[in-house]
Amino acid sequence: MRRARVLVWVASLVFALAGSSAWANGRFPMADQLVVSPSDASFMVLRATFGLLISKDGGATWDWVCEQAIGYGGTQDPAIGVLERSAIIAGTFEGLSVSQDLACNWAFAPDGLANQFVVDVVVRPDAPHSALALVQREAVLDRGARLFGTTDGGRTWAPVGSALDPTIEIETVEVAASDPTRVYLSGSRGGEGPRQGVFLTSNDKGATWIEHAIDLDPMSERAPFIAAVDPMRADRVYVRTHGVASRLLVTDDGGESFDTAYAAVGQLRGFALSQDGSKVYIGGPLDGVLLAPAATLVFEKKSSVGARCLGISGTTLHACADETSGFVLGASEDDGATFTAKLHLWTVRGPLGCPASTSAAQCGDIWPAVRDTLGAGPDSEVPSPGESDAAPTGCSQKGREASWDAAALVLAVWTVMLTRRKRAVR
Repeated sequence: MRRARVLVWVASLVFALAGSSAWANGRFPMADQLVVSPSDASFMVLRATFGLLISKDGGATWDWVCEQAIGYGGTQDPAIGVLERSAIIAGTFEGLSVSQDLACNWAFAPDGLANQFVVDVVVRPDAPHSALALVQREAVLDRGARLFGTTDGGRTWAPVGSALDPTIEIETVEVAASDPTRVYLSGSRGGEGPRQGVFLTSNDKGATWIEHAIDLDPMSERAPFIAAVDPMRADRVYVRTHGVASRLLVTDDGGESFDTAYAAVGQLRGFALSQDGSKVYIGGPLDGVLLAPAATLVFEKKSSVGARCLGISGTTLHACADETSGFVLGASEDDGATFTAKLHLWTVRGPLGCPASTSAAQCGDIWPAVRDTLGAGPDSEVPSPGESDAAPTGCSQKGREASWDAAALVLAVWTVMLTRRKRAVR
């Protein structure tokens, strides 16, 4: 109780210092997933805690699409995929939302995906007009998760294989670039004892599955998430564990055995592979950005950027972070040692402008409140991402920095309190 009162006092003080402008949609405004179109490297989609940000010029400028236009709300972080011709899919609690026109208009996929909880999506690297959507169904009704697939750019979807074991809470899906028949799933199984990690391998495009176990630390890990499959070797898969702390695991035999490649101080939020799979990048708010050769998996810390996502486009490494690291999205040409800011919150230009867009009115009505939260100026006065000294309207540079520093303090205190409490209970 004493700690709780201290936390409330600290949070109240921070809110007083930071003001409401540091918070968007009830959550700290930040980004945590970047997806680049497989057919147009200049088209980028950045998932944020207040919707999606769209760039059509390689990250030079960013426009906003609100959650309401996509079809979700609350504290959801939908899994995002971009297919050939830059069609976008978003997995939400309400179903699979699809845009065929560069994020202007959205509609939910019908048939078996209607009103289903879509927990993950993946675009096939060998055929970017094809994708898989992973639906998590209710175990209490003995309805296991199952896959749905599209082969026409997201226009139509059909079930793939049969429903999975309903005792498994499936989390992620991935496809091997070098072997189109190889599909992987990960999740966990509860019960009376500690949770057990589950890793499923399919050699026939998801028709049948082989189950493997992943041991989890009961004190700090809840589930395994697939980070990536090596683009040249279908049997090598990288898995990160999710929980209070994270490990990076690797298998070289399709899931039959796993080795720990890295034990993080905190959560590993970012992972990326070079296009040939020879370099492995990982990152987290506490660990910074690290690099290892895939041959040795001996990691070297490259910078202290608190990465919340990592992504590769050509030879450029992108990192999501918060403003305490100097940017919301940054780009590195030296393997993460230094980053150039590609996006600040106050440089978001406003709602995405589209002809005959059904979402324009929805997002336009709430943009003024979001603009004030992000500290963005009028559209005609938006500074370029490189102008890091440009202060948002109504907020000085020192005031903005104090807001982010104060908000970061809340997050740090909250993390410490939760960690200590969980350890004390256990």
